[in-house]
Amino acid sequence: MDSDKLIFSIIGGITVLILVLILGSSFLKQPNSTNDFSYVLGDASNRIGPENPKLTLVEFSDFQCPSCKVYKPIVKSLIEKYPNDLAFVYRHFPLPVHNFAIAAARASEAAALQGKFWEYHDILFENQPNFAEADLLKYANDLGLDVEKFSTDLKSQEVAETVNIDYKVATDLNLPGTPSFFLVNGDKVEQLKLESQGDDLESKIEEILWPSQVEPATSAQ
Repeated sequence: MDSDKLIFSIIGGITVLILVLILGSSFLKQPNSTNDFSYVLGDASNRIGPENPKLTLVEFSDFQCPSCKVYKPIVKSLIEKYPNDLAFVYRHFPLPVHNFAIAAARASEAAALQGKFWEYHDILFENQPNFAEADLLKYANDLGLDVEKFSTDLKSQEVAETVNIDYKVATDLNLPGTPSFFLVNGDKVEQLKLESQGDDLESKIEEILWPSQVEPATSAQ
């Protein structure tokens, strides 16, 4: 009887040790929050701009978010203003409060499989919040996509996983909502705390890209 108890105790101890090692390794694998530039960038599949930019702007966005729609033309103007220096990466953060946000995000990725992410991205914001399935299929048709393939991809595990990966990163980073912006400068990453719609985003980018052109503060005479 005593030997049986000893065996069970040993087995129990080994089990606990294994669990501790598994949990410990999972914590060690966690990203270094907003300091992990590679985690913030991800695979950058939805990226626009130069191959080797001085600066990369990363946005975690929701197609059904009104504020994201406001920032869309601002980001577009920045990309056009700095075509050789600024790259832009769009990542998904469909908020649970928006009932069509996940469907819209998946639809954009279904369009991406046919090389039309950015065109579909623009149509979604232009038609916010009309994201019923019939609307999503219409937009695909308007872009000349293979609608049958689009419909299949829209419901595929591959597309769902693509959106889920971005969403998990956003929640791991404890983002407060959308849009959430990061600036990646080499291996340095900075989460932006924006207080106004556009002005502070542009000024921050200019401050990094052209520090010599930023006028220093003058002391009172």
